[in-house]
Amino acid sequence: MRGALKAVVAIVVVLIALAVVNMLVLDSQTKPAAVTADGGSIESASSVDLQVFDSPATGSGPEGAPIVLLHCFGCSSQWWNPILAKLNERHRVIRVDLVGHGGSEKPQSGYEIDTQGAAVAEALNSLGVQGAVVVGPPSAFSDRWARRFHDPLPAFASGWMLVRQRAKQLGVELPLVISDHCDWPELTETISELKPGEVWVTHGREEALVRWCELQGIAAKPLHLIGYEDEGD
Repeated sequence: MRGALKAVVAIVVVLIALAVVNMLVLDSQTKPAAVTADGGSIESASSVDLQVFDSPATGSGPEGAPIVLLHCFGCSSQWWNPILAKLNERHRVIRVDLVGHGGSEKPQSGYEIDTQGAAVAEALNSLGVQGAVVVGPPSAFSDRWARRFHDPLPAFASGWMLVRQRAKQLGVELPLVISDHCDWPELTETISELKPGEVWVTHGREEALVRWCELQGIAAKPLHLIGYEDEGD
């Protein structure tokens, strides 16, 4: 009898210890929102606080539509830093740290795409953002929440948009046939035809293309995005 009682007591002690450890682990994983970089602010959605960076247009010319930049999962709004200044010349740019990323709140739950999207939509509404172009990787979007924006026009930039069925499957209304995969002659011919003022090389053989542009008298630079890894050579 005493042996059974001791066993029960031991089990209870172990369960209490596990509960305490679980609580400590959850407390260490959860974290309130906090400003982590200059220009950041905390916007409160109904269920979570997000860190937002709202940068007004800096140029003197006509201002274009606001641009909202959403980062990939596992990154933060700093992912967009290399191109921020260029976009800010003619656009108000809003960057949002998704739930659990950057300086946004890290709750125990609420990381589903729909929940993330609802929180972003609330933050944008509180900032009075209207008629914006929302840019991000495919992982940052879900048709169910993206259509909560007023009169949305889903666009997708990819060489696959040349295939109408692929665009239809993704619910894309404005397919942009833009691919970053092409042979060298096609790439250089396209640059020569467009005559751009500056070329940004995002991945691949950056040094080779930058050098080719320099020889043609075209300004060019490699664009290394934070958290971005090249696909295999």
